[in-house]
Amino acid sequence: MTDLAAETTSLKQTIWGIEAELDYQVSLAGAKDDDARIQTLTDRLRKAHADLKEIERKVPKP
Repeated sequence: MTDLAAETTSLKQTIWGIEAELDYQVSLAGAKDDDARIQTLTDRLRKAHADLKEIERKVPKP
């Protein structure tokens, strides 16, 4: 259970980091290069959210 909790915490931190970077990139957007970076970050964010949901399903409910 502690492994799942640690994984959950790690993924949440990853998600927060990606969201912060995504916000920053969006604020600077303008070039096609920026669009590609934003798309990559968005894809990473979706994957991290999916991974988090999968782990949360494994955590026993109290």
